[in-house]
Amino acid sequence: MAHLPTQRLVNSAQGEMARRLREHDWAATALGPIHHWPASLRTATALLLASPAPMVMVWGSESRLIYNDGYALFAGERHPGLFGMNVLEGWPEVAAFNAEILRITRGGESISYRDFTLLLYRHGRQEPETVYLDLDYSPLYDDEGQPAGFIAIVIETTARIAAERAREVAEQQQQVLINELNHRVKNTMAVVQAMAAQTFRRPGADQEAAEVFTARLIALSRAHDVLTRASWENAGVAEIVGELAWPLDMSGRIQCHGPDIRLEPHQAVALGMALHELATNALKYGALSNDDGQVQIQWQVDGNHCEITWREAGGPAVQLPGHRGFGTRLIERTLGNQLGGRTNLAFAPEGVVCRISLPVT
Repeated sequence: MAHLPTQRLVNSAQGEMARRLREHDWAATALGPIHHWPASLRTATALLLASPAPMVMVWGSESRLIYNDGYALFAGERHPGLFGMNVLEGWPEVAAFNAEILRITRGGESISYRDFTLLLYRHGRQEPETVYLDLDYSPLYDDEGQPAGFIAIVIETTARIAAERAREVAEQQQQVLINELNHRVKNTMAVVQAMAAQTFRRPGADQEAAEVFTARLIALSRAHDVLTRASWENAGVAEIVGELAWPLDMSGRIQCHGPDIRLEPHQAVALGMALHELATNALKYGALSNDDGQVQIQWQVDGNHCEITWREAGGPAVQLPGHRGFGTRLIERTLGNQLGGRTNLAFAPEGVVCRISLPVT
């Protein structure tokens, strides 16, 4: 770029720092008057002033600071006195760092930092503030091709770092609360189980009912375990199936297939309890009550619903139940009515089939 066009670029630049650049007494420095500046310096200055990103350059034997409007905002109360100063004197608290940058860039090398920490005095405080920055330094060359200084893009990331750390603290506090909640829920369930055990020990008490009640309490506890691991935000269908579908190890006889679908906490608890009832029935009367039966659990997304199918095969011929038990009512009322889903429980002769449809977002 020729001498005259670069002079015009500097003269036509807009903004506070372009005005300050033209008004500054550069003749009192080693840089000399602007109209005597080499083309390389005027070109770098024009590009810096036109940039929307905060940029600063250091030039010459006196390492003078020239920066744009974006960097002026970053400098805080150090601006405008900082403009035109020696970089080591302008930022004395980080003089050693800037001296190293000068050494590297005058050697013709570039250097970058991400979320770099500096302690700066920018707002007249007694104590320095911790500032996080993304910094990109590149060497600048004079008209003879010799290193003359550097130009830097300075992006402050302090607000993002603070937000991330605040979120981490909030998540840790939330986890503490969730763990405490889970601990109290477990204690409550233990008390309920102990009360039930004492109640069912009385003469004439139904021991089978006691075992059924205890198993359901354990299933509920396992559902809470799944949600606790997910911080009570959601739970995967696969996790619920794996944790709750069967109370006994039936390796190879229960086959599960489906994508990663996440359910809301209240859906996860209800589905876990329903699967427990289906598994218990299969162990007593259905496909898992003999040596050959199998259960298939499949799930998929259909529109805005999660479609779950429990299908038994190979067990004894299914008898239509004479009354509607707790498990049937749980599946139909909780999953169907209360959660806005749909259920269909069929007692086909070849095996029980239960279809559950839950709304998902």
